[in-house]
Amino acid sequence: MQRKKQQKKLNELGKILEKARGDRSLAEVAKKMRLSFGYLAKLERGEVPRPKIEMLRRVIKFYGLDYDNTLYLSDKLAEDVYWKMIDNRHLWNYIRTIEA
Repeated sequence: MQRKKQQKKLNELGKILEKARGDRSLAEVAKKMRLSFGYLAKLERGEVPRPKIEMLRRVIKFYGLDYDNTLYLSDKLAEDVYWKMIDNRHLWNYIRTIEA
């Protein structure tokens, strides 16, 4: 059951990435992000089970995605932590400044 839930989140992330890419080609965007074409294609298809945080940061920055949601969907942030952080935005913003 856990794998199905994780795959559903990865598929949702993939749809968000594909939508953010718009009409630009995958090759063009991958080159600008300094990611391999194959890696970005797999991210969009939900085929990267635990994306690397460094790669996610590039994608988040390039597309201007919501940091919290992207980490949650990529399974880098536990669901219970995610919802607690959403409820306490001040704490979450503080933690994000420490990480940067």
